Amino acid sequence: MLSNNDLDLKRFIIIVIVMVALFSILLIRVYDLQVVKYFDLYSKSINNIYRKTDIVAPRGNMLDRYNRIILYNNSSYDLIVYPDQINEYPETWEQLSQYFDISISKLKRTMRENMIGYYFPTTIKENLDYQSLTYLFEHLSELRGIDLVAKPVRKIRKGANAAHIIGYTNQIGKKELKNQKKQHYKAGDIVGWKGLEKEYEDVLRGQNGVKYLKINAIGQNIGEEYSKRIEPIAGNDLTLTIDWDLQSYVESLIKDTTGAIIVINYDNGEILSLASMPDFNPEIFSTKLSVKNWKDIMYNPKYPLYNRAIQAEYPPGSTYKLVAVITSQEDAVVSPYHTFFCSGVYKLGRRQFHCWKHSGHGTENMYNAIGHSCNVYFYNLMLQLDFDSWVKYSEMLGFGQLTNIDLPDEKHGNVPDREYMDKKYDKGWGKGHLLNFVIGQGEVLVTPIQLAKYVSIIASNGFEIHPHLVKAVYYHEKNELETKEYPKEKIEGISIHSLNVAREGMRRVMQSEDGTARYSNVKYLDLYGKTGTAQNPHGKDHAWFMSFSGDPAFPYAIVVFIENGDGGSKTAAPIAKKIYKYYWDLQKNGK
Repeated sequence: MLSNNDLDLKRFIIIVIVMVALFSILLIRVYDLQVVKYFDLYSKSINNIYRKTDIVAPRGNMLDRYNRIILYNNSSYDLIVYPDQINEYPETWEQLSQYFDISISKLKRTMRENMIGYYFPTTIKENLDYQSLTYLFEHLSELRGIDLVAKPVRKIRKGANAAHIIGYTNQIGKKELKNQKKQHYKAGDIVGWKGLEKEYEDVLRGQNGVKYLKINAIGQNIGEEYSKRIEPIAGNDLTLTIDWDLQSYVESLIKDTTGAIIVINYDNGEILSLASMPDFNPEIFSTKLSVKNWKDIMYNPKYPLYNRAIQAEYPPGSTYKLVAVITSQEDAVVSPYHTFFCSGVYKLGRRQFHCWKHSGHGTENMYNAIGHSCNVYFYNLMLQLDFDSWVKYSEMLGFGQLTNIDLPDEKHGNVPDREYMDKKYDKGWGKGHLLNFVIGQGEVLVTPIQLAKYVSIIASNGFEIHPHLVKAVYYHEKNELETKEYPKEKIEGISIHSLNVAREGMRRVMQSEDGTARYSNVKYLDLYGKTGTAQNPHGKDHAWFMSFSGDPAFPYAIVVFIENGDGGSKTAAPIAKKIYKYYWDLQKNGK
């Protein structure tokens, strides 16, 4: 039997063993923390005293052909909050609410609406005015859970909007983030959304920097650790082919219409002006759009975001007649002096196809038929052509395919070939459709930029140019200006003879006493042109006009398209005349 002393000794030994074991575990844990994991934990503790924030890199500038900056960055400040921290400091909400005279609930709602993640900085006030900025900087140390972030805001040179050239930027979407090519982006980043901003995103986008803010034990910002700062790298600059003065003037001519104008150098494909109306001011997308501005744009029945210069697919009217001219000459169907008689109407079975001149043009050869835009002549001509050959030359002249202009979302237009017509009409189509096609009606659809390429081919004696808006890229890191190359190639299969026939007809449009655009001629520029009026079952006809100057010192072509413009000679051609005279005077005065 154990005595009490023996029991006490046994208990003592057990207690000592337990204490030694616990103390050993504690020592091992201390050793692990202080020795084994020292550097890892030290690094984490150091990081806990810093708040890492991106410094948004400015996007590259855009300059016009004379190196005038037309798109640049202005500094602006946003008020951001850290959702994971600010909710612990109700006094911050109260102070912000009092200063901005906005309820706390509304401020929090703004935070929730803008949040891209609980641990990401979230903007609740954009483009702070000077007074607000001064106040917040003075009280930054006591307003916990907030920060002021500088960001570059896009600004445009006065004079033009150039909305459908420049485009605009926006926050990257979820779909884009999932795209494998966008792995170097993160939620909240700003990317090009339309126009050149989108097309040259990889060039214009800079590389964000990083700043480290020191944070004390109670979450107050006590200043930046400049030794850890990584400066942002600005995006690269684009030098455009655009002449800003001309762009401003062109926009002013059609600001109250719906349509598009393109001015192009037919020798090298440089676009000096591209305007689509209605448009918008791209600057409004630099900040969060108000509900009113968003509705004004999105619910505008004339679709200001729609770039009619490269996306509007409309029947080209009589401008398309030159395709039949070239086809007829390449296939040796008729001589340009062969005549057809126009009584004002062409009868096909029981149907009647009218000329725009109801009394008729009388006997017409090819040159005069172009100059007078005689429909009946071309009805007769089309039925002598091989349809597949007409399709072939339509495509050789650039229709039904992209011009590959350096803008996103270009449309193809449509050349109705045999396969297309068989599918649409189940082979129930015939000569009546062909008569519509030859005068640029029916299923024939083109874009203004395709017409600009088409008239450039004719003007340059058969060279295929590449319409473009960017001349060069300036790379800041390399301090290097890289000029972009756009080679032009001679189109094989279209002879100088065929083009000369088309050109002579176009000369008569402008320079003969009875040409359809004689009142829009500028004698000292040796102008060639073709009017077009496209029928519109929903209202007034659409007006087209394409032209070029034969002066080798002034190698420019112009395409004008006005929706519901009523007639090419009446509405579109006079606009082109104004542009020719304006730009000639501008060049003559030593621009």
